[in-house]
Amino acid sequence: MADYQIFMDATADCSTELLHRYPSVKNIPMQVEIGGRSYLYGPGGDITVEQFYALQKQGNYATTSQITPQAYRDTFEPVLKEGKDLLYVCFTSGLSGSYQSAQLAVNELKELYPQRKIYCIDSLCASVGGGFLVCETARKQAEGMSIDDLAQWVISHRLLVCHWFTVDVFDHLRHGGRVSAATAVAGTVLQIKPLLHVDKQGKLESTENARGRKKAMKAQFSKMEQGWRPDISRLVFIGHGDNPEGAAQLKKWFWIASMTRISTRQISAR
Repeated sequence: MADYQIFMDATADCSTELLHRYPSVKNIPMQVEIGGRSYLYGPGGDITVEQFYALQKQGNYATTSQITPQAYRDTFEPVLKEGKDLLYVCFTSGLSGSYQSAQLAVNELKELYPQRKIYCIDSLCASVGGGFLVCETARKQAEGMSIDDLAQWVISHRLLVCHWFTVDVFDHLRHGGRVSAATAVAGTVLQIKPLLHVDKQGKLESTENARGRKKAMKAQFSKMEQGWRPDISRLVFIGHGDNPEGAAQLKKWFWIASMTRISTRQISAR
């Protein structure tokens, strides 16, 4: 394995189980405030995923704080002191200022450790989209790819990550300023489910609306089918916000669709 350290942050929303499959990746926790109380979310933090969603269901809203330059320096410097290079795949700059904070820390560390290679890459991805990109990065590292080639691979492929999602309720979108109060009320009454994705600028975009959860999930799955590139990676992430039933349904649909694709290719090849 190439001797350099890969970093990601807690916004990639990778489960503990998944991180155990990629031990070469280190995860940076983030500060989150819920109901007026501050928590540390991520590895070594003081709030679990289950507790996080339980608080949301109680009517609390979560706000995050970008990671500070000092926190980045404290995280990165021990690795550089060990004589290792590092590659950090950061949460999209379209939704957070963390990338700018990381760059400040990296610029200082490059002066202190000019012999080390330090890459800080704006993933332009969010949540499990970023997690997917990091896991592919870890896989490439395990195959022996150099840090220079891997950094270029991430930059070349980050806009090919296909992330689509939908939500059941508008409350958190309204609270975060993503939709107006009038839209939130109308959407709730009419059972409208917005289909959202992260665009090429790394920003959240609502593209269309579906009536009811099932139609929204089918639209979500259709978008994924259109954007999936198994020639680049056959890995597919299915994420959910405390909705394991919905995730299981998407997994079932994907399994059926992928088997159909394989059968079609086999018939065509005969």
